[in-house]
Amino acid sequence: MIGKLVHTVFLFCLRITLALRAPYAVPPTGSLLVLAPHPDDEILGAGGCILAALAQRQRVHIVYLTDGEAACPDYKAEQVISERAKLTHSILKQLDLAEQHCYRLHLPDGSVPHYGQPGFVETVNQLGQLIDRFQPDYVLATSHMDYWPFDHVACAELAEAAIASAGHKPVLYEYWVWAWYQLRPWQLWYKWPPGLFAVNIRPWATRKQVLVKTYLDATSSLGKPWSGVLPGVLRRAFAFNIEVLEKKSIQ
Repeated sequence: MIGKLVHTVFLFCLRITLALRAPYAVPPTGSLLVLAPHPDDEILGAGGCILAALAQRQRVHIVYLTDGEAACPDYKAEQVISERAKLTHSILKQLDLAEQHCYRLHLPDGSVPHYGQPGFVETVNQLGQLIDRFQPDYVLATSHMDYWPFDHVACAELAEAAIASAGHKPVLYEYWVWAWYQLRPWQLWYKWPPGLFAVNIRPWATRKQVLVKTYLDATSSLGKPWSGVLPGVLRRAFAFNIEVLEKKSIQ
């Protein structure tokens, strides 16, 4: 109970801090390549941006690094993969996005390679090829500030390296998912990330909530969520009328 209260206070303080300090902007205008460590992150952290891009008839491609098989340990990995793929299919249908715009790298859930680890260079090459193939205006990847799951940090590292290696050079934005839960308000007070801003997704917030519930409310016959159990405080953040992006400089 105390832990839940503390996280609720942290979330409130983060929201106030963003309201006071973060520049507000409309969603990125242009084509998107969205990198999601697991099948749901793209909606939880960037669903409003995706909906906005599609409303502008911009091209959107989504790359799932893993199949999310570790989310429901009570079931065999193959079944979790199958069920989560069904959820993704439902999401794509609701977005009116063709299956051809969805790519799966089938990396092991919980072991997406970080810089210097086996498989990192190979994954960077795969992502670089997709960047050169689709030439998006923007790449969206989960934030370094998510901290955990570590796959989210690895996704950020992969995105930076892939853009650096690609011929085409899109703008990289990192989006918050677990940062809403992991980040402490004083970390922003102490050092404000210069590229951080809040995106107004109010026109798409209602539709985003439908997509969020598609992922998070789907359960097995035993009541186990196929996308895993998320803290209620974190879910509250996904109902905000903003999403948080950070523009990153690629060296």
